[in-house]
Amino acid sequence: MRTVGVGVIGCGSIGTWHLDRYVRLEEAKVVAACDIDEQALKEVKTRWGIENLYTG
Repeated sequence: MRTVGVGVIGCGSIGTWHLDRYVRLEEAKVVAACDIDEQALKEVKTRWGIENLYTG
């Protein structure tokens, strides 16, 4: 099965909703997240283990 890399821009309520769904899909791998709020990115790293985090 082919896996698609996914990046999420914006880690607020809608972004984290998407993250929660993407990590459940076998066909998707969340490879990066971006947000202007560094605290939001820390929470994403803690909750989902995403290593590639970017601020804009």
